[in-house]
Amino acid sequence: MESLGPGPELKFDASKKISLDPCGTGEYEYDFRIQPGKITGEHCSIPYKPVVTVTYYMACHKPGPMAGFVELPILQFYEADGKIDHGGNGRHEHEAEAELAR
Repeated sequence: MESLGPGPELKFDASKKISLDPCGTGEYEYDFRIQPGKITGEHCSIPYKPVVTVTYYMACHKPGPMAGFVELPILQFYEADGKIDHGGNGRHEHEAEAELAR
């Protein structure tokens, strides 16, 4: 996931490989499960653009001659307990409130 603006990038790899089914429908699906603690307070308030890249291996275990990607909707993370934490963009709650008051 690419941060939009200043902030750390996030990269997650698929935990398993999906076998190609050349006689199937050509549709595949995969659920990305992000382990707890991979997204932290430093990621809060930063908008992210998720992009999934798809590649494949041929039966002989060599990379196939095609690849693709899909861009997903922008995501933004926040603390689930309602705590305001602007640590991800280098600002603190009182600084953001002071700016809003101006």
